[in-house]
Amino acid sequence: MINQDMNADLAAEALKDIIPNSKPKKVTIEDIQRLVASQYSLQPQELKAKKTYKGFAFPRQIAMIFPGK
Repeated sequence: MINQDMNADLAAEALKDIIPNSKPKKVTIEDIQRLVASQYSLQPQELKAKKTYKGFAFPRQIAMIFPGK
C-alpha cells in the first residue's frame, strides 16, 4: 500500500478489518407497522382499519411518525 494512489478499492482493503462490510438493513413501512402493532398487542391490519377505537389512535400515530424520519 505504500506509494500507491488512493482509490476506493485500496481504502476498502485498508479498512476491511476496522469497518464491517455488512450493510444496514433497509426498514420498510410494513416492518414499522408490524413492530408498533406487536408492541401494543395489535394486529398490523388493526392499524390500517377504518375503526376509530380509541385504543388504536396512539399506535397509529406512532406508526405514521417513524416513516417520515
